[in-house]
Amino acid sequence: MMACQNKPALTSNTPTTDATQTDSATPGKTSVKVEEMIYESATVYAAATDYFFRNKKGESIKIRISDLDENPAVSLPANLLETDVEEGPPGANPDIVGKKMRVTYGADNQIKKIRMASASQDILIKMGTTLGDIQALNGKPFMLVGFEVDGDIAGKAVDWKGGKLTDRIVQFEVTNNLPIKEYQQIMGDDLFSSENPVMKKAGLKVIYVD
Repeated sequence: MMACQNKPALTSNTPTTDATQTDSATPGKTSVKVEEMIYESATVYAAATDYFFRNKKGESIKIRISDLDENPAVSLPANLLETDVEEGPPGANPDIVGKKMRVTYGADNQIKKIRMASASQDILIKMGTTLGDIQALNGKPFMLVGFEVDGDIAGKAVDWKGGKLTDRIVQFEVTNNLPIKEYQQIMGDDLFSSENPVMKKAGLKVIYVD
């Protein structure tokens, strides 16, 4: 485990340095602080995992996630740990160690979300943004899942085709009433282009963004 010289790991998820940006993508919420940290290591225990990040001050920040908590206070990327471990607990994913992370704080000044830093994260996407506007932000058509399937994937963009929104998670809902025969054309877990005429007619708007 890497440790900061003469500085113990900070176990609180309270920020210790001024944020470099603000993010107000969620309507009705005040701007939140955003800063960059470097992912350093992870230690897996029987019922919890400690993740270590280093901020711009050189301080080590520890985030502990309990295996018993179905809704952790901090949302982390899914690929921070090794996956191909034949024996013993996994360690930090070597492909991710040293990478920049985008750390978002809530209105209570506590860390809420950590994501891989990328240019796409700097693009502001608001709830209620239309399908056409999202395509414009992406710079090209993209693919999304149809509707009337599992709620976690229905209307979710899954292939940005190399556009500017690569690495973003965006999900849409239908806001216009369609004749049943037309609606059936965009039902199911098949992938549909954002250029699909029925998708356009359905009045898709963003209901989730990350």
